[in-house]
Amino acid sequence: MDQQPATMAPQTVRVQLSSPIEINGAKVGYITMREPVWDDIIAARRNRTADEAERDVLLFASLTETPPEVIRRLPLRDVKRLQKAFDELSGEDFLP
Repeated sequence: MDQQPATMAPQTVRVQLSSPIEINGAKVGYITMREPVWDDIIAARRNRTADEAERDVLLFASLTETPPEVIRRLPLRDVKRLQKAFDELSGEDFLP
């Protein structure tokens, strides 16, 4: 009898922001990032006209369900926190 692998819920990390930001009309002090799946990486790489930084913006926007324009306006220290969360969730020091 074949056993099916257990389905696991994706992990998430709550990223505390240096100061609250407005997302869809609400002030928030953190962004939740979900664990990336291979499809997320493929989608980010699919945009061939975007440079590496823009692909990171699109990937982080997807993983946090945050509009890309909000990710673009984050202070660099908050972007670094998102990068650290991505590394933790993916188990790699890799960005597409």
